[in-house]
Amino acid sequence: MEKKKILIVEDEYIIAMEVRSNLKSMGYEVTSIVDTGEGAIEKVEKDEPDLVLMDIQLKGKMDGIEAAKHIRAKVDIPIVFLSAFAEEEKIKRAKLTLPYGYLLKPVQNRDLRVTIEMAVYASEINFKRTKAEKGLQKAYDVLEHRVEERTIELKEAKEKAESADRIKTELLANISHEFRTPMHQIL
Repeated sequence: MEKKKILIVEDEYIIAMEVRSNLKSMGYEVTSIVDTGEGAIEKVEKDEPDLVLMDIQLKGKMDGIEAAKHIRAKVDIPIVFLSAFAEEEKIKRAKLTLPYGYLLKPVQNRDLRVTIEMAVYASEINFKRTKAEKGLQKAYDVLEHRVEERTIELKEAKEKAESADRIKTELLANISHEFRTPMHQIL
């Protein structure tokens, strides 16, 4: 099984190194460690990680929630917040980025592992569901096109049948007329 790649976005170097060490011991590959939101956006595009562990308080102009918003707008990647902040306002803002988890520091290895596994699994299921939906939409479009073609064929066949019926009716009317005219004279 391929190692899952994780990008760590953390402004505290010691915490970042500890999380990196813990993730490696759990069998994950850490693609990069960055300490700014801008750096996170750049690294997501470059490293193509399977998951982002995102701190909320970061260096630079952009916090982790804003960075997560930008990342989610560009790519569908699971983001798990790893923060010391549990204020209601921050949690509400974080929810808007559709995170796959929110862990409070200091985090236990067991909680970190379980949250990452669940986030990666949910992301994989979401990817498969999206792929299946696209396949269904494609099949629907093909079927819709075939129905339109068949409807046109049936309309043309109906018009031909109606035309043949009109010709038959006119022919029978003409034959009837041709027989009646001499019969009137005889009668």
